[in-house]
Amino acid sequence: MESVIHDKNDVVELSSGRKIKIGWVRPDTQDKIDQLYVEYESMKKAIVLDDPDSVARGNMMTRKFYAKTTAAFLINNYFGLKLFWWLKWRIIYHFWKINGEDYLKIVTEAKKKATEQSYYLAMAFLMTMPEVWTTMTKKEAEAYRQELESVKERQS
Repeated sequence: MESVIHDKNDVVELSSGRKIKIGWVRPDTQDKIDQLYVEYESMKKAIVLDDPDSVARGNMMTRKFYAKTTAAFLINNYFGLKLFWWLKWRIIYHFWKINGEDYLKIVTEAKKKATEQSYYLAMAFLMTMPEVWTTMTKKEAEAYRQELESVKERQS
């Protein structure tokens, strides 16, 4: 968590010897990953398991999904994702020769750098705010009622 707070990049060494840096996952990157995941899941539904061509196409799309998400993690900023992501994922897919272990290292490190826990905590606080306001309103109403009664007693 310390490296996320101070925006420090961690180095991941791939099986090819290539070293890559992964920093905390910014909101634009999280949005891109979400978009890629939704596209990938909808593509998986179209695969016919009895058709070898469909299965091969699904396997290829899975490898592309890994390259696309890796490119998003490495670029990790709004303008880079808009301008260079399309090129970066293709370079990773065709030329980097990344294996499953490498993808696992990248995703594991990126998962550590995601700030989802903070979002979950903020969501929990937001969900309880109406309860707090209701409680405050009840307390305020009770205090106001007591004040009216005390004024009423003083007048009589």
